[in-house]
Amino acid sequence: MSNNRKKKPFIMGKKVKNDHQQDPSKLQVVDPFDSSLPLPSFNTFYACCLIACLAIACYINSLPGEFVFDDVEAITGNQDLLPNTSFSALFHHDFWGTPIDSIHSHKSYRPLTVLSFKLNSMMMGKLNAQAFHWVNIILHAIICIQYYFFARTLFTACIHPFPHGQQSHDGQTISTPLRAPFLAALIFTIHPIHTECVASIVGRAELLAAIFYFLAFSSYQRSLQTEFDEDGRPQRVQWSYQILTLIFAAIAMLCKEQGITIMGFCLVYDLLINCRFHPFLIFRSSSSYSSMNEKQNSWVRSLLYRALFVLLGTSSAIYFRYLIMKSGPPQFRPSDNPASFEESRFIRMLNYNYIYTIHAWLLISPNWLCFDWSMGCIPLIKTVFDYRCLFPVLFWIIMAIVICSNCSSNKPSSRLINISLACAIIPFIPASNILFRVGFVIAERVLYLPSVGYCILLTYSFCVLSRREGLNKAILAGIVVLLIGYTCKTVKRNTQWLNSEALFVSALDICPLNAKVHYNIGKVYSDSGKELLAEEYYRKAISLEPNYEQALNNLGNLLKDRKAFDEAEQYLKRAVQLRKDFAAAWMNLGIVQSDLGKFKEAENSLRTATVHRSYYPDAYYNLGNLYIATNELSKSEAAFIKAISQTEHHKLAWNNLVLMLFNTGNLERAERYARRGIQENANFSEMHHLLGNVLGKQKKYKEAIHHFELAMLSHPDDPALYANLGVVYHLNQNPTQAEFYYKKALSIDPHFKTARDNISKLKREKPNVG
Repeated sequence: MSNNRKKKPFIMGKKVKNDHQQDPSKLQVVDPFDSSLPLPSFNTFYACCLIACLAIACYINSLPGEFVFDDVEAITGNQDLLPNTSFSALFHHDFWGTPIDSIHSHKSYRPLTVLSFKLNSMMMGKLNAQAFHWVNIILHAIICIQYYFFARTLFTACIHPFPHGQQSHDGQTISTPLRAPFLAALIFTIHPIHTECVASIVGRAELLAAIFYFLAFSSYQRSLQTEFDEDGRPQRVQWSYQILTLIFAAIAMLCKEQGITIMGFCLVYDLLINCRFHPFLIFRSSSSYSSMNEKQNSWVRSLLYRALFVLLGTSSAIYFRYLIMKSGPPQFRPSDNPASFEESRFIRMLNYNYIYTIHAWLLISPNWLCFDWSMGCIPLIKTVFDYRCLFPVLFWIIMAIVICSNCSSNKPSSRLINISLACAIIPFIPASNILFRVGFVIAERVLYLPSVGYCILLTYSFCVLSRREGLNKAILAGIVVLLIGYTCKTVKRNTQWLNSEALFVSALDICPLNAKVHYNIGKVYSDSGKELLAEEYYRKAISLEPNYEQALNNLGNLLKDRKAFDEAEQYLKRAVQLRKDFAAAWMNLGIVQSDLGKFKEAENSLRTATVHRSYYPDAYYNLGNLYIATNELSKSEAAFIKAISQTEHHKLAWNNLVLMLFNTGNLERAERYARRGIQENANFSEMHHLLGNVLGKQKKYKEAIHHFELAMLSHPDDPALYANLGVVYHLNQNPTQAEFYYKKALSIDPHFKTARDNISKLKREKPNVG
């Protein structure tokens, strides 16, 4: 029969007549996936309910979790989440709240994720960690349900491209596998690699991107369900759904950069599954491919139009993303991604491939889970004689065998393997260092989408093994053990994400050579007042990474608080030498130099801090203190005013400004600033105390007493408050009340000299008192 015979179209919902058609009841497409899998079959509703319940049950123990690690900078320290910050600011800043055009920006542009954080905060009226965790868990449950339908589509389409419930041109009934997609969804739901995305709040970027990733795929599929030729290839396309696909992909990209890769996956899916295009078979002279050059073949033209649309749409989205960066790509340091800074291209590629192998192994055996893999966590491979070179070689041999054997076959199983590999590889490309340098070595979060393909491959392996006679019980036992093991690992890992100390300490077993692990443990102990432990871990971090400027800064700061100024100065000088624009280290160095009496050097350091960070109220506050020490009071006033102009909530700057004016006799200005400070800051008891002193000095005794009483509401055990209130009554010729408050101060602190002296003075003036 001639290959040039015009094929009749298959229109969705209608069956094209065929004179040679057999009885459809006798023709059933054999399901190569579900037929022998030893699992119960659930209808769609029950399957979705079970998946959602399992997703929630696995992560419910993450609810008590605090804001940890990146949550602190991206949420609690992000100015974009404050109520007075406009929504438009989210679209001009990066994920961490830094202006996207700044050279200091990380260039992580995820405004829709930050918007979800802001809405989360607004709904609760505050930054409630539990509310943030609830949203993450619910999002993961939704994704798992989406994944179930996605897996059903893949398993079904690999058997036959026609939509479920239709019949092909030869009368074959199209069945939908149920057990295999359900197992794949169960594995995806409980996979421990997802804990960072779900239990860590900033992992919401991956979750939101995944939701729109699946929506984009569904839309792309919907765009093709119009008219097919008799081989099942789509001949027409609904462009409204194609445009909707691009919109969903763009939204996914604005949640997390990986999201745009869905466009590439859709095109590959279209080629391999919808059009059943196989790279190796194209070179064979089969009727399917010899007809591709026929002008009348509408499915080829339709495919080309779709491919052109996908390529143009994706290129436009990526170009838009590039324009947003303005100042160029992010600047990373060698400690962030050591392999990418190797001069030898061969050594770089060798290490990259070793890193790919570890990522793949984490999907297979997620036992090495760590919050950070940078610095010395994975020592670089420097020579081909390193035994670790065997692992990437073995990895690529396996990959080559799998790809070659399946690209030359048109079996449903080969189609499934090919598309699953595409599903795992394509979303990983942005994290691969191939297109651009990334700021990490290994990141569990970037495997959220690639695990989609892995879970289908793992499920298929169970399908293959279950076909062998006598293995059903063993396969069922293996599935149960896997599900229980993954669930237990996930639940345990959630507990490690509950607080900073548990998270960082857990990393010591995985990456004991990672300086950042020791640094973060030191920071936790420092914040909790365990200074000796903090110093120990900071010193360990510096011993592992001598050029770790953040550890040098924190150790210097710790030594400064312990009055070890000389040693602190040495560490802080090293920190600013390593990183010239390290504003915090410059400020800390200035404070130490001021304490050492090196006022000129201190002024230079503090001024340098404000050069590298123009918005730096703490630096201006410390500059004001320096000028008090050098008796340059006009400069001190200007520095304090600069600090409070940058943030009206800098209470220490308000306090020192008013105190300086009070001590220098500028009572009217002191009163004016004190009233402004109280107006800008609720419950500012210290300023009420100061204002009471100022008013008392101005003989405004009644109002002074009022402010002292307001201050006592917050600090009922402060002896200075009672002593100063006694002074006001003393000056106001009320010796009885004066004596009462002097004695109240002494009852709190019997050694409070001012109160003791004043009560003695009062008795000399009024012998009848007491």
